Amino acid sequence: MNLPSEELARRQITVSDRRWQDEAWLSSKITQFEELVKQTLATFKEGLDEPSRQVGRRRQLEARAAHDTYNRLSQLHLPVYICGGRYDGISPPANLEAIHKQIPGAYLELFEGGHRFLYQDPQAFKRIIEFLQDK
Repeated sequence: MNLPSEELARRQITVSDRRWQDEAWLSSKITQFEELVKQTLATFKEGLDEPSRQVGRRRQLEARAAHDTYNRLSQLHLPVYICGGRYDGISPPANLEAIHKQIPGAYLELFEGGHRFLYQDPQAFKRIIEFLQDK
C-alpha cells in the first residue's frame, strides 16, 4: 500500500500509540499530534539516499514474519527485563505478558506511552538502567 507521506505518518502514530485512536484524547492534544506528524515526516527523510534502506526494511519485515522463538523462551535462565508501553499497538502489552509468562523469573514493567515509551515516560530509561546495574 503506497500512501501519501503525511497519511502514512498519521497512521504510524495512531498504530504505535493506541491513545491517538481515541477521538476525545486526540482532540485534547491536537497540537501535540500535529507536532508528532511533523517529526515523523522528518524521520522519513533520514537516510533516504542510502541504497540499502528499502532492502533493510524488507528484511526486517521478513524476519518478523519468519522468526519465532516463543516455545524456547522457557529455556532462558538469566535475568530478563521485559518492558513496553501501555498503549503500544505494535508490541501490545498482551504480547509482552505472554512472553513474561514463558520466561522463568522474568520481570515485566509497563510504562506510560506507546511504542516510543522510552521517550514518553521519563521513568523508563531510569528503570532500565537500574535493572541493568542490579544484574
